[in-house]
Amino acid sequence: MAPSRKPSFDGQLKIHGIEASVEILRDSWGVPHIYAGCVSDLFFAQGFATAQDRLYQMEMWRRSARGELAEIFGVEYLERDQLSRLTRYRGDLNLEWNSYGSDARLIVESFTRGINAYIELCRDDLPVEFQMLDFRPRPWRPEDCLLRQFSPRITYNTTYEIARAEMVATIGLEAALKYFPTQPERIPFLDPEADLSEITTQALSGLTSLPVHPQPWPDGSNCWVIDGTLSATGKPLLASDPHRTMILPSLRYVCHLVAPGWNVIGAGEPHLPGVALGHNEQIAFGFTVAPFDQADLYVETVAPHDSGQYLHGQIWRKMTVEQDWIHVKGMPQPVEVALKFTRHGPIVWESQTRNRAIALRWTGAEPGTAAYLGCLKMDQAWDWESFRSALGHWRMPAENIVYADVNNNIGCIAAGMVPSRKNWDGLLPVSGHSDRYEWNGFLSIDDLPQEYNPSRHFAATANNNIVPPDYPHHLAYDWKPPYRFQRISQVLAQLRQATIEDFKRLQHDEYSIPARHLVDLLMSVPAQPVIEKARQMLGGWDCVLKANSDAALLFKIWTTYLRSIFLQTHMEKTQGAILGKHMDLPVLIGILSSMPREPLSVLLCTTLERAMAEATARLGKETECWRWGSLHQVHFEHPLAKTAEQKKALNVGTFECGGDDDTVNSTRGPGYVCQTGPSYRQIIDLSDWDKSLFLNIPGQSGVPSSPHYRDHISLWQREDYAPMLYTRAAIEQNTVQRLILVPARS
Repeated sequence: MAPSRKPSFDGQLKIHGIEASVEILRDSWGVPHIYAGCVSDLFFAQGFATAQDRLYQMEMWRRSARGELAEIFGVEYLERDQLSRLTRYRGDLNLEWNSYGSDARLIVESFTRGINAYIELCRDDLPVEFQMLDFRPRPWRPEDCLLRQFSPRITYNTTYEIARAEMVATIGLEAALKYFPTQPERIPFLDPEADLSEITTQALSGLTSLPVHPQPWPDGSNCWVIDGTLSATGKPLLASDPHRTMILPSLRYVCHLVAPGWNVIGAGEPHLPGVALGHNEQIAFGFTVAPFDQADLYVETVAPHDSGQYLHGQIWRKMTVEQDWIHVKGMPQPVEVALKFTRHGPIVWESQTRNRAIALRWTGAEPGTAAYLGCLKMDQAWDWESFRSALGHWRMPAENIVYADVNNNIGCIAAGMVPSRKNWDGLLPVSGHSDRYEWNGFLSIDDLPQEYNPSRHFAATANNNIVPPDYPHHLAYDWKPPYRFQRISQVLAQLRQATIEDFKRLQHDEYSIPARHLVDLLMSVPAQPVIEKARQMLGGWDCVLKANSDAALLFKIWTTYLRSIFLQTHMEKTQGAILGKHMDLPVLIGILSSMPREPLSVLLCTTLERAMAEATARLGKETECWRWGSLHQVHFEHPLAKTAEQKKALNVGTFECGGDDDTVNSTRGPGYVCQTGPSYRQIIDLSDWDKSLFLNIPGQSGVPSSPHYRDHISLWQREDYAPMLYTRAAIEQNTVQRLILVPARS
């Protein structure tokens, strides 16, 4: 393997494309603080600095969004590439640019020029991944930052719509509603003309997979804010920890942007300019995902005599067909694909046996929906009203965004582009031939849930149901379980004279509300002698899922058996098979709580006995040696590391985790593995910006030879943070690398 390249972060570089000198001061934790004399130079430098740390990651994002992964990785990415090309934005580019604000085009053009300047600088010494895969990055165009990434991380409802359709077709509407309920409760509209058979998660796997390398697990996140009446300083404190896949490098990048009209610090997407979570001189902001319904599936009737025609009313209309060619590694010629579209959008599935197809309509086809690019206006807001106005430009992904300002105001807005549906609720696919199921514009920022200076003196969200009672619009019906939100609210309601330390503890809180429910159920039924030891372990447990907890390990194994054996023994085979994929924990707990005492006792004891047997087989008879972290671990492994030499150079390591899906410190993945968690954390102190904290694991850099490739791991392991330095004086005291970009004269 070729030696890892280490970019130069010190000294002076003559660069074409800037008007005046720009300073890039990197602190001890890898954060670039960029000082420029004008906006164009500022974002040029952001593009340059980010590319220094994340060029390969940025290239992978762009190739994924453009549908060019198969060219690098082979035929297994062909379907993903085709979907990416189907879901590209094809609308008016002028409307698109104007949607992000009057200065968005200038900012993005400057940002991409900065990326290209770095690509040119390192053209003979590219990052090690390019050498391993034997390809070169292409120059960036401004339009690359407008690319869409269709995925469940962006449009959550698509996955739920497919799952609900599969359940309704398999076990009926009544059972689907019982075991896969909506929030708030609603009987889904079932279009009598839409045949839901064949609409399954397997058939539509292209829509339910995720477009990055490697594949992540679904997201979660927490955020909260308190006003000065609850804090020790008399000023607000704000916390945010959006959960993403915990991979190499981190999926977010922290930077500080300073120029006339700009002084914002925080985390953003490496491939985009600006800051999505952080603060400027007046306000602070953070977010959690709000799973708004931003997409619909239409069952189109295809002409039996011509697969290129579909029914609209009583008329056969021609589909729009674009011929495209996808380069595939190992193939001598590009693969030709036909991209088909109806009036609703791209065809994402065609029946092999019947004359029908599925078309996708999603908000990503609308102007202004490049994910996170709406942050540019938010970065420049200075009070609540300008913040609300800025969020009118935030369209994707939908987020619950918490707010605080230096004048002791706090708030929360659910921001995102939501279609207005008049005749149906968007919970199930509908027939495409009728005009009855068309969008009627979009909800305005005034229509979306929000609060300002609430009387309880705090605001919090955790992907939970935020729909107010009697809300008149179809916003969303599929939310995460309420446990994290309940725990956060419980803790915040008890705070007095709160400090940053209190917020640190809450971000690492691993108390499990569902564990408390299930353990209480267990203790309410008669014990069988064979499980007495296990019952005592759980009965004396504090329900905190610490990595070093023996009871936590037993509990997690037990819940796995509890779910699977309940479905096997208490449900019909067909129901059990599909509910195994889709039934949430709150539903299971509700069913168990209403079961008669005798069958409940048998189920709880039988499953606990099996859990004890598995734990013993895995970790031995001595329960003192059991640890939840022995099974629940995160693997920071580079996707290209195959040989022992590559693994040594590129991998960071394997680490134990506490928590699970339903704790505030939310860590989850398939089986017992941890794939997703709070890869980025921030706590912002509005009494003194320099006291704010952040963590970006495993580190700021994607360059293996950089000291910032893995330096945040040690902080993460001891539940610590790095300072989010803001004032020039504090930054100068902690500057370890100083790079000056100087205009090169032709």
